[in-house]
Amino acid sequence: MIIQANYNKLEEIAKRFEANSEAVAEMQKQVQRVFNNLHDGGWIGRGSDAFFEEMTH
Repeated sequence: MIIQANYNKLEEIAKRFEANSEAVAEMQKQVQRVFNNLHDGGWIGRGSDAFFEEMTH
């Protein structure tokens, strides 16, 4: 069995993973900011109770 690696392609793939990881981290921060705004009085009612319960568990 022969295993070959294209190191240039692997480097490109690693960079894409890193960029996607950073994008996901930024989205998580945005979701958390919006959630905090809603939770801090921006949304009240039965729908909000269910939403907050789902988001915190």
